[in-house]
Amino acid sequence: MAENENGEEKTETATAKKRKDAREKGNVLKSQDISVVCSLFMTFLVLRVTAPLIYTSISQFMTKYVENAGSGMEGSLGMARESFIRGLILDSGKTFLIASGIIMAVSFVIAILSNGIQTQFLISFENLKFKIDKLNPINGIKKMFSIKGVFELAKNLLKMIILAAVVYSQISKRLTEISRLMYLEPKSGVLYIAQSAFSIVMTIGGVFVAVAVVDFMFQRYQYENDLKMTKQEVKDEYKQMEGDPKIKSKRRAIQQQMANQRMMQEVPSADVIIRNPTHFAVAVKYDPAHHSAPVIVAKGKDMVALRIVDAGAEADVPSVENKPLARALFDNVEIGAEIPAEYYQGVADVLWFVYNLKNKPIPLSGKNEPPPRRGGRGGPYNY
Repeated sequence: MAENENGEEKTETATAKKRKDAREKGNVLKSQDISVVCSLFMTFLVLRVTAPLIYTSISQFMTKYVENAGSGMEGSLGMARESFIRGLILDSGKTFLIASGIIMAVSFVIAILSNGIQTQFLISFENLKFKIDKLNPINGIKKMFSIKGVFELAKNLLKMIILAAVVYSQISKRLTEISRLMYLEPKSGVLYIAQSAFSIVMTIGGVFVAVAVVDFMFQRYQYENDLKMTKQEVKDEYKQMEGDPKIKSKRRAIQQQMANQRMMQEVPSADVIIRNPTHFAVAVKYDPAHHSAPVIVAKGKDMVALRIVDAGAEADVPSVENKPLARALFDNVEIGAEIPAEYYQGVADVLWFVYNLKNKPIPLSGKNEPPPRRGGRGGPYNY
């Protein structure tokens, strides 16, 4: 069972965030043996395909410069010293590119592709950064004797044994034929050596494919095991992403408190407070110049309701008890919203009572007309 630095067991599968963070740090699943096997197969496959071209290029170069070496620079080649040197450099570069350039280019491309496919072409410079921990010999010793270190050591020893066994087996079978190479033409000898080398490489490559598959499975197991998290780490990550529930609760409480303070500041501007009588309180304001119907400027229940009533009393805002209307307005109308049409009549009765009680002028409607008395029609109310 994997453990973290504090000795806690890692029992939880890595979360998406943990995987993303690991990837950003360059920690991805990758098997180096897969890259080696791919490069090995493709390089020798290209070598076998291009072998005739390579042989022809080298043969022409040797014929041109080696066979005619005894005739001097200005002999059978028929060229001046400067031209000879220039031609030698150009032909050498051309021969080198044909003989080695193609193979080197293919090896380079295959190495990039095999690693890129495994890592999804991740480019990260995190591993290139200097870290003092890398100089700690204790950490190095721990890695050597870790499960991964032991596996890598055993894998490399196995590969060396397989390599030695295959090479010995293949060469021992061909000892008689190899001894006869001196009697063959150079071209036939080179062709035989190339075929033998290709056969040996393919045999080794086949075995190494199995080793690469095992290595990939182990690397995947080790990668998942290293990414595992403790229960506490999962909780901490959740808190980090979603926010600590205690902090979120406290934040909501502060926001609610600030909203209540703003609401209480609007109570003195209300025309009337409709209450039930201590459980609910709704402060209503009617300003026909800005609204076509009365607006709820504050509402609350229990202790908040009592604070609304007290704030209204301090500002000389009348309070009227109407249990059904107070409860209906509290449940169905939000702060700052105009009252719906079904509550026009009840609110109009309360406002009319308050205006008459305080001998307050009746506010004009949006058309600069006073609201009609009970039994008439007009304005936002029906009486």
